[in-house]
Amino acid sequence: MDAALKQQVFHWQGRDGRGVAQHGEITAQSRALAKAQLLRQGLCALRVQRKHTALAWRGGIKARDIALFTRQLATMLKAGLPLVQSFDLTAQSLDAGTLRERVMQLREAVASGEPFSTVLRRHPRDFDELYCNLVAAGEASGELDVLLERLARHLEHAAALKARVAKALRYPCIVLSVALVVTALLLVKVVPAFAATFADLGAELPALTRHVLQLSTWAQTWWPALAGAAFGAVLLWRAARQRSRGFREWCERRLLQLPALGSVVKLAALARFCRTLATTFAAGLPLVEALNASAGATGNSVYRAAVLHARGELATGVRLSRALQQSVLFPPLLVQLVVVGEESGTLDTLLARGADIYANEADALAETLTALLEPLIMAVLGAVVGTLLLALYLPLFQLGNVL
Repeated sequence: MDAALKQQVFHWQGRDGRGVAQHGEITAQSRALAKAQLLRQGLCALRVQRKHTALAWRGGIKARDIALFTRQLATMLKAGLPLVQSFDLTAQSLDAGTLRERVMQLREAVASGEPFSTVLRRHPRDFDELYCNLVAAGEASGELDVLLERLARHLEHAAALKARVAKALRYPCIVLSVALVVTALLLVKVVPAFAATFADLGAELPALTRHVLQLSTWAQTWWPALAGAAFGAVLLWRAARQRSRGFREWCERRLLQLPALGSVVKLAALARFCRTLATTFAAGLPLVEALNASAGATGNSVYRAAVLHARGELATGVRLSRALQQSVLFPPLLVQLVVVGEESGTLDTLLARGADIYANEADALAETLTALLEPLIMAVLGAVVGTLLLALYLPLFQLGNVL
């Protein structure tokens, strides 16, 4: 297991070399290693506490907001403004909130003389390893504005792709949830009102109506327990995904096996891998380090493991194209693009082209899937509701024979 997969997030409080109070977040494998990292940065940690992952979503900054901040900062640096002044102007353009507070924290630390990349590493929940590495490369090369612009473009592409995939996955869930709620309301609220009318008829009811009335009685008795069980199952599933890496990886493997939806997830993972590798390699990072960042950017444990295996092969002297070819997860088109890129010295350009290809394919497949699922789900919902209504009105249609 790669060490990077065992990183934890710690919140720390301490003082710098001048005795000024500082605080932030840092990633490390243990509390002792977190203190050692802070010490190497010239910080004396007075308190280091592990941050629980179950609370990690609270107060976080959205990815699209990070992309907006990066784009604005790159624009101001390109205009020739100093970094501290760029922070001031960027903060003024932001609405009051978590992002604005974070920008002001960054501004104060940079104004005190700390490197921008060092300050960013204190907030790993908002700025990942890829972000910090590219900023560090920009500071070392004197091209921070260029690297930030490239990073902003990468974040914008990633956010757009994530939104498209999320839409493809979310739409069926929302429609099915609405169908379940409508059906439950009919059984619990509407059917009992008809049951009293049917009792006054004094005649034998059709079989379909009897079954619906029995289902309604069962639903009225058990709906609180069913609602509680469903709510509890959702909470347990979320908690298990956050706390258990094994369960999260199991879910991600099963997601890849789903018909149609699995293909969208695969294409999205390939697009993220290509885009991240192209961005990091073009920034001057060694290919082994670039692969490490790309592994985490895939968003899927299966592809992350495959990329890390390719990185291990690359470290032994195997070419990247050969390392990728060893896994069935990387299609022949991607392998051929890497082969041509290695031979022509345009690996970053061809990887970016591959990212565009897979992102467009994922987008097209997601739209097609949504277009196909919409009438199918509507038909199922119509059939369920129609059956319930037919069962309720069938005795009324036969009322003439009863009388």
